[in-house]
Amino acid sequence: MQQEDARVLATVRRLWQGLASPTARFSAGRVAVVVNAGSMACPPGWIGVVEIDGSALAIVPDEDTARRLAIEDESPRSVGTVEFLRSRVQVAEVLGPATLDYLLPGRFRPAEEIDVVASKASDPAIESLLSKVGDDEASESGIFGITSPLFSVREHGRVLAVAGYRSWPLGVAHVTALTAPEARGTGLATRLASTAVEHALAAGLLPQWRAADTNPGSRAVARKLGFSAIGRQLSARPVVAEWPVPSADA
Repeated sequence: MQQEDARVLATVRRLWQGLASPTARFSAGRVAVVVNAGSMACPPGWIGVVEIDGSALAIVPDEDTARRLAIEDESPRSVGTVEFLRSRVQVAEVLGPATLDYLLPGRFRPAEEIDVVASKASDPAIESLLSKVGDDEASESGIFGITSPLFSVREHGRVLAVAGYRSWPLGVAHVTALTAPEARGTGLATRLASTAVEHALAAGLLPQWRAADTNPGSRAVARKLGFSAIGRQLSARPVVAEWPVPSADA
């Protein structure tokens, strides 16, 4: 591994350790359990598994969940699956699994330039695009919370695609793109995401891309732009036992 690549990998590890817990540390080739109900590596109270280059962090909301998972001696590559988590605990909802891609030094392959418009999320044309794709897809895309300019491509007043990035800790730029259903398969997402990546690189940031397994098109965009798969992520909401409320006569 080149020295520059090693530095990126070290940054990625520190990023996810910091998001998991102030005391979280990856252990080479192993699964490290982190008890933190308020972790930023997954929704609060959920179970989160982040695997980076053959080592994993398993974030759990409490010690009881940690005991039920009994995850420490498992393979880092096996614990980040829905099937594994469901074999240990009851799961009500999942996010992912997803690939975590990063742009290693010198690997960027810019796409053909395209005319873009810098927009705001409150723009009615952007809101129209979000209504077309629905809340779940818009949320999964990561469009909400973007801190960079929101780059868009328009045709006759309609927004066909948007892209941008959100600034994360340690100089990481979480890049995201969203295309209207009628414009998919045209290469717009790749060309527009390339604009966002160039903006992030010019700012000295490390581009990050998250692609859910259910969205192979997103992963394809990352590959075209030169991103490398460095890790995996999965979050699951465990079923919480509800104790019966005592009656007034009890």
